[in-house]
Amino acid sequence: MTTTSKTIYNDSLSLLTDFYQLSMAYAWWKQGSSDIMAIYHLVFRKNPFDGGYAITCGLNQFIEIINSWHFVLADLEALAKSKVEFFEPLQDKKFLEYLQNLKSKISLKAIPDGSIVFANEPIIQVKAPIILGQILESIALNIFGYETLIATKASRIKYVSGNDKVLEFGLRRAHGFDGALSASYAAYIGGCDATSNTLAAIKYDIPLEGTIAHSFIMSFTSEEEAFKA
Repeated sequence: MTTTSKTIYNDSLSLLTDFYQLSMAYAWWKQGSSDIMAIYHLVFRKNPFDGGYAITCGLNQFIEIINSWHFVLADLEALAKSKVEFFEPLQDKKFLEYLQNLKSKISLKAIPDGSIVFANEPIIQVKAPIILGQILESIALNIFGYETLIATKASRIKYVSGNDKVLEFGLRRAHGFDGALSASYAAYIGGCDATSNTLAAIKYDIPLEGTIAHSFIMSFTSEEEAFKA
């Protein structure tokens, strides 16, 4: 099967979780504990860059994902065919039916994006059925950990720049195109004035700016000619 962006980024991101989350989910389900309500807190242990604070970021993307989160039939069919040895849950049709009917009904309390936060301070609180909250843990850590790190770095750079404009040009060095979009958004939340990432600028309503590449200068016989052009 050829993997494309459309086969990964479909209407559901329910499989974007660590496999052990499903292992625990199955154990709770077998024990009849699937409806127990649990409260999960997301915290970080130390401030990044040996600094004194962090700028939280990731809430908007997390909300966007959980609003449409669900296991579609194609997810479960793919899960049942996955290459795992001696793992009963993937062959348990009743468990797969349970996952298909699992809805993203949670109560969420969170610190808004762009806020100053500190180590061991909860950034978000998720109240949900224990299985649902556990499955969502992986994607929550992925989103908030990455975007908070970028936003904090951007804040530190903007602080030392004073009144100078700071532009975000990280697209070509980002960790994948999805990471590039998240990073552009987080950098803007952290204080960058504009981005070179056209898609991020349109998607997140960020000011768009850019310069020129060295290849443009090289296409002329001299730098002076290139800059005049």
